Amino acid sequence: MNSKLVLFYLVILIGVNAIHSWAPGTRRRIQQQSTNTARQQRIMPLQNRNSSGATKMKALSAPMPDSNGKEETSIQRQRRLSVGAILASSFLNLLGFTMAGPITPALGKHFGLEVGASFGSLTSAYPLGMLFGLLFWPSLSDRIGRKRIMTASLMGSGLGLTAQSLVIRKEMTLPVFLAARVFTGAFAGSSPVSKAYLADVGYKNGKLPRYLALRDAASTMAFIVGPMLGGLLFDARK
Repeated sequence: MNSKLVLFYLVILIGVNAIHSWAPGTRRRIQQQSTNTARQQRIMPLQNRNSSGATKMKALSAPMPDSNGKEETSIQRQRRLSVGAILASSFLNLLGFTMAGPITPALGKHFGLEVGASFGSLTSAYPLGMLFGLLFWPSLSDRIGRKRIMTASLMGSGLGLTAQSLVIRKEMTLPVFLAARVFTGAFAGSSPVSKAYLADVGYKNGKLPRYLALRDAASTMAFIVGPMLGGLLFDARK
């Protein structure tokens, strides 16, 4: 079951990373295109002022609306792709945690745990790692960029889930499994980075409340889909 779970997660992860890397909707390119648009708008009045005759003014100004319209459409498409990739990454980061809910009793039985503190550590290890990630990733993203952190977050989560599966398959000890859980949670703790990215993009087009609402909806969807999908995969192995 764990191998199927990790394979499913990694396939989705690779697809999101491909979209995230291919989508040109990063802040740097958006800012560059916005700067070029503003520069063209400043140059056109000077050209019109130096032109002689209404015919020449129309010839200079006629192509601009179409060019600006196409450029605006391109920027909007880039922003939609980048926002969609961020929402998908927010969903996947929590999916790795919520899918394990239905199999927690089976994990406890695998490690010979009884109901109590040791059993609870199976669930608390992942949020503990997220706590470390919440303290580390936001400040690092200010220095090296949001996109790199989100990509590293998805890759680290995938590696962590793979490590958990190997620990169970090789029948390693409980501390090793908990360490893998903490490692996975640390890479999944990039929630503030995704919010910061959406704030950077949403502030420019006035859609900040909508983007943040969609991000919360994506996280909530992980709590809905994750347990159901984890239970289905667990039943499929029987």
